Formats: sequence, C-alpha cells, structure tokens
Amino acid sequence: ESLPGYHVTALLYLPKKADGAVPGVLSPCGHSDVGKANGTYQTLHINLAKRGCAVLTYDPVGQAERSQFWDSDKNKSRFNLVCGEHAVLGNPLYLLGTGLAKYMIWDGMRGIDLLAALPEVNAKRIGCVGNSGGGTLTAYIAALDPRVHAAVPSCYITTLPRRMGNRIDQDPDADPEQDVFDFVGAGIDHAGLLALRVPRPTLIGTAVRDFFPVEG
Repeated sequence: ESLPGYHVTALLYLPKKADGAVPGVLSPCGHSDVGKANGTYQTLHINLAKRGCAVLTYDPVGQAERSQFWDSDKNKSRFNLVCGEHAVLGNPLYLLGTGLAKYMIWDGMRGIDLLAALPEVNAKRIGCVGNSGGGTLTAYIAALDPRVHAAVPSCYITTLPRRMGNRIDQDPDADPEQDVFDFVGAGIDHAGLLALRVPRPTLIGTAVRDFFPVEG
C-alpha cells in the first residue's frame, strides 16, 4: 500500500546467487494493458536480475491488475488499460489543482522504501529504469528522490512543445500524468527534470520512431 488502502501490485526479481547485498532497481512499467507482465519488461527485469540486481517492478494505477474501472461481467475494463483509464482518473484531478502524476510518483517512492528495507538490497545503490510511461515516471522519481543514484529514463525525454504537438497530431489519447499541473506556467521542461539529477549519472534512451519526438 503506497497510501492506506491504496494497493500497488508488484513483482520482485532477485538474483539466484548473491555475495552480500545487491544493487536495487525500481522499474515502473510503461503503457501496456498487462503492465509488469509485458514480455519486453519481463526480459529487462530478468536480465537485470541475472546481472546481479534486485528489481522491483509494479503496475501503474489504471493498468493491468490496478484497473479502477473493471467490469466483472464483461471481464474487462470499461476503458482501455493502456492510456484510457489514465484519462478518466487524471483529468478530474486538474479541477482540484493536482494531478495523477502525484499519486504515480508516490507509488514509486514508496517502492524505493520497500527496496531499501530488504536485507538482500544495498540501500546505497538504488537505480530506476523505465520505458515510455515508465520513462516518464523514471524521470519524475529520479528527479525528486535523492536515493536514486543512477537513472535510465527511456522513450520520454524530449521537449514539451514537441511532445504537446505530437499529442495533438499523432496520439489523441490523454495521459494526464505527462501534463503536470502548472508545469507550463512555471516554465518547467524535460531539461529541468534532468537538471535536478546533476551530478548523479543519468542515461537517456531515445528512439527515432516514437511518440516522444527524438528531435526534442
């Protein structure tokens, strides 16, 4: 529970053999209707475990096991579990002067609490890695939580004008956690998130054909 009664479904990957406490990696999942069960994400997490890391990965709210609009009669969500639930959850929060990102970031920080408390994990060696929506959350969490010593936000970092333009042109699904309340008004861009990482090591993963324009 990242908040009382607010459950976060997660998986913990551990190396088969370890000589003492190992580095811990928090890995928020990107946009996938099956969340942490997505084959690509499983490959990443298994490979990290094989390389000696403990990996905690979890479903973002509105995806996979954390559907908030599940129809038990139809055995599916009332909205799609890729971005659809995020829009229904997040858009009303703007009216309260807050946003979905707040809750998603809090999930990640409480996940680091759990990782750091495990006897198998070296709490002084915590990393964070994610792709797409997971890259978004990695950028947020790694900027705001000083315990993240190494970060790899993948397929997220661009510039807000490029991303906002692409949302209108390429992908009309709303994803409110990507539009943090008052970001634009305060003059904050993706580069500002990276600046908060200095001097901690940060690797940016980008793709040529992606929703987040590489031109940014």
